[in-house]
Amino acid sequence: MKKNIIQKILTAIFFTGLLVVLKIYFNTPDIAIVFLLVFTVLAGLIRVVVFGYVNPPDWLYRMRFTVLGIGYGIFIGVMLFGMEAIEDNTFIVQYLLKFILIGSVIGGIFNNTLSFGKSQKLERKKGLFMLERQLVKDFAQLINRDGTKINGKLVLTNDNLVFLENGTNEKVLEKSIGEISAVIYTIKFPRIPNGFKIENDEIVLKAPFPGYWLKRIDKRKQIKMVT
Repeated sequence: MKKNIIQKILTAIFFTGLLVVLKIYFNTPDIAIVFLLVFTVLAGLIRVVVFGYVNPPDWLYRMRFTVLGIGYGIFIGVMLFGMEAIEDNTFIVQYLLKFILIGSVIGGIFNNTLSFGKSQKLERKKGLFMLERQLVKDFAQLINRDGTKINGKLVLTNDNLVFLENGTNEKVLEKSIGEISAVIYTIKFPRIPNGFKIENDEIVLKAPFPGYWLKRIDKRKQIKMVT
């Protein structure tokens, strides 16, 4: 809890400092700063909605880092163009397209470096877990019954759902597919999906595209029942 509060304070300080630099050092007009604030809030809301409601097909999920990077690049490109257009009191479509193109290319390449690589095997580390084929893997946050939060990686294998803590790769959670009874977890306001909850253990796993995770878990449960 204390760590999360510190992170939020540091984020607020950084963003406030950025606005001060824009206003004092770059002499950015007030309307351009307002545009930046509104556009940032809007982009953040769109991101939460996309992560919560979109249930992508398998091929698109595998490309998510590139696609999201392109989206982030387009956002930055449009934001920079908008602020420049407001300052110069101009609107040139060719410049907008240039900002979008450059932003999407840089964003797609840069964000793709966050991917987990092409390895389809969990590495053996001090005998903590067996080598298993990865079906789905992404950054996530685990919230325990007592409210403590752990950042890490969520992995779905052929047989288990595993959560590994960042840094140590310590296995915090391992649950057999057949034992999982999960439901979508939503933000209290405005009730947007933000992960899923394992009902038996009252553990919340906050991960992008929770609908996709539950779809893949259900698919594995059906396969195991048949076999």
